[in-house]
Amino acid sequence: MAVASAAIAKNVTFLISALGLRKYFREVLAVDEITHAKPHPEVYLKTAAKLGVSPSACAVFEDSYVGIEAAKRAGMKCVAIASTFPAEDLRRESHADLIVPSFETVTLQTLHHLFNGTGNSPGTSAP
Repeated sequence: MAVASAAIAKNVTFLISALGLRKYFREVLAVDEITHAKPHPEVYLKTAAKLGVSPSACAVFEDSYVGIEAAKRAGMKCVAIASTFPAEDLRRESHADLIVPSFETVTLQTLHHLFNGTGNSPGTSAP
């Protein structure tokens, strides 16, 4: 797993360290390491390269329209978290593969369905 953020590295590092989450992420990429901001896919493509995985094997969790667009432009699956914008708006105005109310609603089974085409159609809520 990795963090790919539009925030500056100092803030990202502080936050994930303060929360005790750093050990869960192999890579952390922040805006300091990219040239093009979202919706350009650079942050996600660089993160996939650092992880040594194909973009098509990645799932991005996003709460913004530009982030969702960047993930889709990178060729990645995108789970939209309806925390910043209402789920109805995300469903209508984004190309997210899945829209959920919170991280807590995402399970390994949900992600399995997302990648194997047996889950919801694009822009629908989790089961």
